[in-house]
Amino acid sequence: MDKQRFRYLIADDHPSVTFAVGQLLADVIGVPASQCFTFAGSAELLDACAGPSAEVRVVVLDLVMPGTVKRAKLVQALMRADPDARVLVYTADESAFLAKAVIDAGAMGYVAKTSPAAELMEAIVAVCGGQHHLDGRIDLQSIQSHSWASLTEAEKAVLLALCRGEKAQEIVSRTGRSYSTVTTHKYNGLRKLGLRDGSDLLPYLYTNGLLYELDGDPGCW
Repeated sequence: MDKQRFRYLIADDHPSVTFAVGQLLADVIGVPASQCFTFAGSAELLDACAGPSAEVRVVVLDLVMPGTVKRAKLVQALMRADPDARVLVYTADESAFLAKAVIDAGAMGYVAKTSPAAELMEAIVAVCGGQHHLDGRIDLQSIQSHSWASLTEAEKAVLLALCRGEKAQEIVSRTGRSYSTVTTHKYNGLRKLGLRDGSDLLPYLYTNGLLYELDGDPGCW
């Protein structure tokens, strides 16, 4: 691997993580400190990726840092700032849903922080080589049989709106749908998820690695 072609950006708000990743790059690949840059917030990272660069930016990215943009939205913002960036997500979240969302947003790799350092190193080498890498712990096929995947887009939209704090009548006003349509989507969605009422929604999203769904715009359906 031609180390001179790359500029490594390590984005994480935990100094112990940025230090460990930097050491891994230095010890295993031989990346000099002059080619490694650390960031503890999304705004400063996006600023650093906005300008032109003679080197390919390789971003080892935590998805939740101080700043207004997180998770898949952060990956999208990075790709808008630098379409040539090679983004490797390094996160504590092992959600297959989140992994698919960030890959769809443009990330080339996804590694869980619970995995051995060898997994991260393998991913970095793959991404630098223009290849994709998915952590072996992540099973994208599991999405197909998950209860969340059984919902229609309208049912998802209503349930997510409720999680954001909207009332049924507010959803009616925003979308132009009838009250009966909104409540039908609500109760059909809850039934498919096996939930008793709306108070169970947020714990469900958290448990199933779906919090990133709340980052999107409410929109209509």
